[in-house]
Amino acid sequence: MKKKNTLLAVIIGVLTVVITTTVVDIITHSLGVFPPLGIPMNDSQAALALAYRTVIGIVGGYVTAKLSQQNPMRNALILGLIGFIVGGVGALTLGEKAPGPVWYSIAVAVLAIPQCWFGAKIYLKRG
Repeated sequence: MKKKNTLLAVIIGVLTVVITTTVVDIITHSLGVFPPLGIPMNDSQAALALAYRTVIGIVGGYVTAKLSQQNPMRNALILGLIGFIVGGVGALTLGEKAPGPVWYSIAVAVLAIPQCWFGAKIYLKRG
């Protein structure tokens, strides 16, 4: 049962991050804040995207920790590790198809673990 709870908490954390970032991305592209899909963002647009993705990642860590019956920090860090791996693979493989500058793709991967840690830390301080 404990492994089931861990898996469920992490899956819900992943869904929280993926769904929320996708919705915000769709809104920002449709409002013209970001260029059409397929056209890379410039540095300032990438900084804005990184800012809201960081906040969403913190929320994902918080949600994962909150839903965890045991080891909330560990489970949030698992979420961060998943983000690091997915972001790292994206940074290494996208090349010219990257959504923005090289630093953006690297930052998305590098910040995944710290932002999930921070989200869990907020939960643990409030709990």
